[in-house]
Amino acid sequence: MLEVARGFGELLKTGWRPRRTIQFGSWDAEEFGLIGSVEWGEVNAEVLRAETVAYINVDTAASGSNLGVGASPSLSNMVRNRTSYITDPKSGRPLSEIWSGNVNPLGSGSDFAVFIEFLGIGSIDMSV
Repeated sequence: MLEVARGFGELLKTGWRPRRTIQFGSWDAEEFGLIGSVEWGEVNAEVLRAETVAYINVDTAASGSNLGVGASPSLSNMVRNRTSYITDPKSGRPLSEIWSGNVNPLGSGSDFAVFIEFLGIGSIDMSV
């Protein structure tokens, strides 16, 4: 998550600005019943339902070389289509050429759960 935030910081330095607000959150107590993300989602439910486009979970996207993606059905094709814009740092090739394109359906058991199950917000879970 810190690397994603750093990347956005670099974009901001070039003059790029997002069209919508981007929030970064780090949840505590995932292993003890998803307490951090669920409590935050419940407290902020009204504004999240009204203004959130998507939730992207990257808590396990920390190391490795094999991309794993789970997503809500409404976001699966978007994930597949955008991989042609991402260069694999190891091979220098577009990610779409080396990734299987397999997007798994999301279940439960991670911080995206409150967003898809309680708030009805499309979510993506990425891991490597």
